[in-house]
Amino acid sequence: MTVARADHAAGEAASQILAMSRAAEVCAVNGEWLEVADIHRRRREVIDDYFGRRTNGPDLRDAGALREVLTIDRRILDLANGERRQLSDMARTVTRGRQAVREYATASGP
Repeated sequence: MTVARADHAAGEAASQILAMSRAAEVCAVNGEWLEVADIHRRRREVIDDYFGRRTNGPDLRDAGALREVLTIDRRILDLANGERRQLSDMARTVTRGRQAVREYATASGP
């Protein structure tokens, strides 16, 4: 493969990585976490291929797209952390409810 052809393929890979990141963000916003994980798994393969083609690191022409990928990843992580906090709060509420039922049952007697 010529250098020009490799550069073109790497540029296409950077665009594909960005498109996959955007799709993952849409899924994260919609709470579709299994789909986010699937997209990230497939995206990892493209990222590995992209950096495998670059002997001197990312091309400066791809810097903007890769910077946006990092920004999107931060937003997805923020969404995931928010979801985790909500689930944690729900689990605490369920635990408190179970404790209250046990205490009520104990206080009420047989």
